[in-house]
Amino acid sequence: MRVVRNNDENYTDAEIVRILKESIDGIGILYDRHKSFCINRMKTMYKDHEELKDIYHDAIMRFY
Repeated sequence: MRVVRNNDENYTDAEIVRILKESIDGIGILYDRHKSFCINRMKTMYKDHEELKDIYHDAIMRFY
């Protein structure tokens, strides 16, 4: 099994998908990589920052 660090930005999306198929380690990378982009995008629709974090977290959990 491949060891993955959460803050490693050197993985491509295809590699993250492969890691997700092998173990749960890829979900942390996916979560961290896209969090700021998704939350900033959602700020145009919602104003409650705490709720946005909850929505993002729920979306990642559903994805997984």
